[in-house]
Amino acid sequence: MAWVALALGLSLSFLGWRAASQRTHELADSRFQARAQELHQALQARLDAYSQALRGAQAYAGSVGRPDRKDFARLDAILRLSDTLPGIAAFSYLTAVRGSEREAFQRALKKEYSDFDIRPRGERNEYVVVTTVAPETPYNLRAIGSDSLASDIRREAITAARDSGETRITARLNLVMDPREAPPAFLMYQAVYRNGELPPSVDDRRARIAGYFVSAFRVDALVTAVIGGRHRDIALRVYDGFDRRDDNLYFASHPGQSFADARHSLAATVEVGGRSWLVEYAALPEFNVDGEGLDSSFRLLAAGIIVSLLLASIVWSLASTRERALGLARDMTRTLRENESKLRALFEQAPVGIWLIDRSGRIIDCNDKFASYAGADRSQIIGFDMLGSARDTSLNESLRRAIGGETVRIEGSYTSTTGSRSSVYSWHFQPVLIDDEAAFVLCFVEDISARKLAEAHIEHLAHHDTLTGLANRSLLRDRLQQAIAAAQRNKHKAALFFIDLDFFKHINDTLGHSAGDAMLIEIAARLRQRVRASDTLARIGGDEFVILLSNIETAEDCMHVAESVIAAIAEPITLDGHSFSSTASIGIAMWPADGEDSETLTRNADVAMYHAKRSGRNNYQFFTADMNARVHEMALLERSLRDALDAGEFRLHYQAQVDGESGRLIGVEALLRWQHPTMGLLAPPIFIDLAEQRGLITPIGDWVLATACRQAAAWNRNGRAALPVSVNISPVQMRKGRLRESVLRALNESGLAPSLLALEITESAVMEDITSAARLLDDLHAIGVQIEIDDFGTGHSSLAYLKQLPIQRLKVDRSFIRDIPGDPDDTAIVEAIISLATSLKIGIIAEGVETDEQRTFLLARGCRAMQGYRFAHPESPEAFEKRLAG
Repeated sequence: MAWVALALGLSLSFLGWRAASQRTHELADSRFQARAQELHQALQARLDAYSQALRGAQAYAGSVGRPDRKDFARLDAILRLSDTLPGIAAFSYLTAVRGSEREAFQRALKKEYSDFDIRPRGERNEYVVVTTVAPETPYNLRAIGSDSLASDIRREAITAARDSGETRITARLNLVMDPREAPPAFLMYQAVYRNGELPPSVDDRRARIAGYFVSAFRVDALVTAVIGGRHRDIALRVYDGFDRRDDNLYFASHPGQSFADARHSLAATVEVGGRSWLVEYAALPEFNVDGEGLDSSFRLLAAGIIVSLLLASIVWSLASTRERALGLARDMTRTLRENESKLRALFEQAPVGIWLIDRSGRIIDCNDKFASYAGADRSQIIGFDMLGSARDTSLNESLRRAIGGETVRIEGSYTSTTGSRSSVYSWHFQPVLIDDEAAFVLCFVEDISARKLAEAHIEHLAHHDTLTGLANRSLLRDRLQQAIAAAQRNKHKAALFFIDLDFFKHINDTLGHSAGDAMLIEIAARLRQRVRASDTLARIGGDEFVILLSNIETAEDCMHVAESVIAAIAEPITLDGHSFSSTASIGIAMWPADGEDSETLTRNADVAMYHAKRSGRNNYQFFTADMNARVHEMALLERSLRDALDAGEFRLHYQAQVDGESGRLIGVEALLRWQHPTMGLLAPPIFIDLAEQRGLITPIGDWVLATACRQAAAWNRNGRAALPVSVNISPVQMRKGRLRESVLRALNESGLAPSLLALEITESAVMEDITSAARLLDDLHAIGVQIEIDDFGTGHSSLAYLKQLPIQRLKVDRSFIRDIPGDPDDTAIVEAIISLATSLKIGIIAEGVETDEQRTFLLARGCRAMQGYRFAHPESPEAFEKRLAG
């Protein structure tokens, strides 16, 4: 009978151990899955934060154009990517360059890098060239000049970023910038388009691409920062794609670890920049110490009870004497106490809160960690009725399910009965079953408030502008879709406002980016006060804001808001001790009349905003169908304009400048024309603004300078009179900082004497930044060229600059000449300009002279140099040469 009893006891012990082991494994696996998911979410959030940072850089470039080394260093200091984004090896800007622009581009970049050269060498249709990098270490600077399109891996990501407008990453690669054996890495690209806006179609995006921001990330540093110290008991592997080949392996935290043998594992994917990564997680042996070790103590208890029962049965049946029975009892008691001691130590030292409730819902025991969460002494907690007396009843349903035999896991906030603490917790309720009924419920709780706050912060960063705290483009897109859906349900209207600050770039350039940022923050605060809580206010980049009005009835509702916004922005702002006033141009598109989907509505609001700018700024415009047709025409014109230079479609016509008294030829002005293949000969007003907006004016201006100088030099070599040639200079050419080099190149290549080249610069271009203009004009004058102020008198500025700048001649604008001598106001203005030039000993010429009366009037006031239809129309080079011969 003894052997039968022993066999029966061992069988019962084994069965009990098996059941407890299974329950423990399930609990440990659930803890592992939760930990692995937490780690996985942190990895995805970190990658999303990288994308968001590049989008912030994109907004910067949209407002300033291609950043030079100084701009880029300032941007890097603002973003602090190396401090905030672990794993970043380099941050760069890549400039998109057409094949026809290669030589001019290389010459311009040699100003920043004396040995600059595009690599690999060779003629190609397009290049994407590294032009700035941070930090500027010797190894990082080796990348300057490299053409990223020469690499298949990089070209694939660059093309995808350009066509989508979203961040895109490369496949796995090794960095050439790293001086050591380069660990696996990837490059993340964000396309930048001219004017900073996302063009509506793929074709437009290809046509308007300006460059790319790119960050190089070392995956080992990136993932290690995410793992931190809290997840060192979990092994992790990251693959590029889903193929577990070694050449796809980005990172392995424990290279020798076998994932196949791990007790707990998880495989999941993260989406980053248009690619999918496979991430595998596996529990290391030490993971069991905290997770399964705690439950092993309950197995010890169960085993101790079973052994105690077995021994008690044996003692009951076999003990023949009192001494033997007492001895066995002492042994059993000692074993049980040892097991209870182990259990109690694990129970008290567990890093999570543990508590037990009976079937009625009363707490029968808890550890100190749980008591700290509850904010009460254990003596107050034990015996407490959770189902009947708890002030916060949010756990009641889960407790009842656990008492019914169901394993329950939840997350949520909870306030203890003492009311001393309200936090976010992760709860795990595990029923302990006997005869298929829960004898009691083992409860685990962990405070995850810090993790939730971190997740909320990351979520906020992903959907809000870091400077102003307003919604960003991503959140705006989501809110717009929601507003359209709500408007459809409720039969209401919605409206989208695109707001662009007028002349913000001037403040940014003159006072610096810190002042510009302060202005944007102040404008954002004012706009918040002008919209309802139900509306959405967003900043989508640079100086562009968006307001989404939901639940409106008429266009009049929009008018009230627009007028309020314009008034708010117009209020003076104090920056660096100076008071500034700003204005805004606003475009408004209404749903459903101006677009039934978010993309169309966004595009049309943008179109209306640009129409407001063209209509004089500081106003608002509702979208109309005519605007859409105009935009379509401009898109077609832009596409043709981009190819016009390479196609040889530009022409120069020449208009004579004469001595009004003798009719003698004293000079010539070169006037640009575009021989469009279908629209015929186009004058500059049709396309110059577009060329300036799309960044095409500099290569066109270089062509005009070179062609005019070459033609003038040819006339001089053919024995004609040495006539000075005047060339109009765009304000954009002055701002770009390469005008002096362009002039020198045109003179050197043509052989024209500098004194025979006159540069006509508008008064407004000079006054935009008088200090920079003075420096540039001094440099040009030192070369020997002549400086003329074009359209003189049309600006609103002080005349003091005439004494500060090396100006040789003023050109009286045709708008003042047209109505003289009949108009007394124009007559007075022209007389004043002539008198001013005479007193300052500055030359003067009048343009637009068409009648003998105008000629006579000007001669009588001392203005002899004239230009206009009274003497000659603009002519082709061949026709003008005949004039010279005659």
